[in-house]
Amino acid sequence: MKSKIIAAFILLLIAFSFGCSKKEEVKEPQEGSSVGTEGEEEESAGPNVEKNLLSVEVTLPPDMAGDLSGFDREVYLKENPDFSDAKVMEDGSLWIKMSRGKHNEMMEEMSESIKESFNELIEGEDTPYIKDIRTNNGYKEVEVYVDRAGYENAFDFSGFTILLSVGFYQTFQGEEVELHLKYVDADTEEIIEESFLPEE
Repeated sequence: MKSKIIAAFILLLIAFSFGCSKKEEVKEPQEGSSVGTEGEEEESAGPNVEKNLLSVEVTLPPDMAGDLSGFDREVYLKENPDFSDAKVMEDGSLWIKMSRGKHNEMMEEMSESIKESFNELIEGEDTPYIKDIRTNNGYKEVEVYVDRAGYENAFDFSGFTILLSVGFYQTFQGEEVELHLKYVDADTEEIIEESFLPEE
């Protein structure tokens, strides 16, 4: 029952956080021109990432970009020297451009942040039953090693934290969110429960 509640909660979170993304080609907006095609609807609730040979372009939707009413390009680029260009789109989203090197640095920082949040789960007072968390490259598989009795008696929300962490990482990599999450008995290495996102 607990796994069904968690799975439903995670699916709801994905629907709100990342939306149904529509693959479309993102072109650098021209100064003074309207952005996008007339009548085109933006279906993605998450960032859109376009990787080019030497640069990476990211479009943050309005709810992630924040209030840009007083946006000044020169000031913004001075405050964010890692970006080579930035523009506010007609729909209120923020388009930013950076070198591939800077994007790689950003992804490394996000990876470090994921490791920190996983360590907080392992060492946290609220989750004493979590003994270890192991991942593969790209965070598509996450194994959470737990004290079985403690885990089964807790109302566990670690899956929520894990999904948020790896979901944003994968999205900023320009990938669809994909996660195989397993809870494993630390003593017997038996899988207690597992879930797949998207569901198989």
